[in-house]
Amino acid sequence: MKRKIADLSDWNRKLQVTYRQMFVGEDEFKGYVTRVQFDDVQEPIWYQPAEHYRYLLVDDQYVWLQYFPSNANYAVTTVIDPQGVLVHHYIDIHAGSGVTADGVPYFDDLFLDLVILPSGERFVLDVEELEEAKEQAVITSVQWKLAYKTLHDLQQEIDDAGTAWLGRWKRDAKQLSVMMTAK
Repeated sequence: MKRKIADLSDWNRKLQVTYRQMFVGEDEFKGYVTRVQFDDVQEPIWYQPAEHYRYLLVDDQYVWLQYFPSNANYAVTTVIDPQGVLVHHYIDIHAGSGVTADGVPYFDDLFLDLVILPSGERFVLDVEELEEAKEQAVITSVQWKLAYKTLHDLQQEIDDAGTAWLGRWKRDAKQLSVMMTAK
């Protein structure tokens, strides 16, 4: 299982970022919200969740808002382009989350992912990675079941009423942007 850290300190790419985080304790959403702004990217990253979709994910002035809901087994990365346009929501299903000794949120990835495009179209990704991880005993049967249950519950929640982070990304982007200029 791979641990993913919000400030991208676990990445081995050459890039400069500006990072901020806040804890939100509202009724509709409780958890950490982080903002990574890519200030200087040596090599942009393109993403292709399906054959007919390919777009930039990381480049200069792109922003990643990351949501770490308390008591949930998923984390969301909302990607925003330099013009403030939503690129996609990328949801990592995970086995648990916490904070580093420096107070930065992280999660332990369970391989299974869900991408939601601005159109609402969804793609479930990395099923084969999850299956391989189970076969190779990288994850347990309990974690495997947790991944599928979390994905199912999340998709049902989105179908029924949406989730708090789907509707708040513009407000959070603005608030964290103000925090970036204040420091």
